[in-house]
Amino acid sequence: MWALRPGDTSPSMRDNQHKLFKLELQSAVFKKRLNRFVVLADTQDRQVYLHLTNTGRLKDLLTAGVEILYLRAVGCKTVGKVVGVVVGEGAAFIDTLLQRRAFEAAYNMGLIDWLKGFSIVEREVPVKGRRIDYLLKTRSGRRLYLELKSAVYLREDGAAMYPDTVSERGRQHIKLLTQLAKKHLASIVFMAAHPSASFFTPCDSGDPLIRSLLVRACSKGVQIKAMKTYIDTEGWVVLADSDLPVHLGQ
Repeated sequence: MWALRPGDTSPSMRDNQHKLFKLELQSAVFKKRLNRFVVLADTQDRQVYLHLTNTGRLKDLLTAGVEILYLRAVGCKTVGKVVGVVVGEGAAFIDTLLQRRAFEAAYNMGLIDWLKGFSIVEREVPVKGRRIDYLLKTRSGRRLYLELKSAVYLREDGAAMYPDTVSERGRQHIKLLTQLAKKHLASIVFMAAHPSASFFTPCDSGDPLIRSLLVRACSKGVQIKAMKTYIDTEGWVVLADSDLPVHLGQ
């Protein structure tokens, strides 16, 4: 199991950071990505195939020889799924399903101030032929449609970015939320799941249209938010900032 190394200081113990839940992680050395969903890696005693839920390119993180973290799986074609990539004193948190779990854990613990007064009433909400991650409501019945996006691509200046490749799905989600904002509340939340992230900004080299779509969405009332999470050296998923700065200007 991945554990605190001698001399390390766990980032989860810093002020204003919160441990959300702990994972029983195993360590391996990344060799190569076979396709969008499967990677090849080496453990101490064998070569293994691991499932990948994040369909981004992840080329800045998944490089040959890097240490990756995975959760074991039973009864699957792969021996487990990749959860994180070790970067310095922590790990980037690349599993999109667990990013959602982190969001919900932070919400349930009352750590997201800008969502206080809202209750999650539905998940995977069908809207105009698409699905939005969450529908929340206030006691008065005001609706908030909220979509999560993974932002683990890190620029040298500490910018967590989305997307790292052209995302037609992301474009359509932004357009849909812009339409919904005419009658309801709408929000896009970028999960900046990297221990070195200091703010969020759209990735122009990944998809040159996303920034302009987000700027327009913001002007129409869509709330653009970012949250910083990562995995510490003890295997805890940590919430470092529930309202990370967002920079939409170039």
